[in-house]
Amino acid sequence: MKYTGIFRKTILVAAIAAAFASPAQAATPISGNYSGVGSTFLSGNHTLTSGNLNLDNGHTLVIEPGAS
Repeated sequence: MKYTGIFRKTILVAAIAAAFASPAQAATPISGNYSGVGSTFLSGNHTLTSGNLNLDNGHTLVIEPGAS
């Protein structure tokens, strides 16, 4: 599965992997190659299960801890 949404200035991932989530919170698996232009926001708990997360020049990855 390839995500073709928009990715240019900021990529916000509210929580990647269960390390940032409490054990009671299930993570939503995301897979495939992530690229494109614009801004894409992912919120909630996510785990990159396969594929690549690509950040080009000027892109930012922000990881915020999940709620406990």
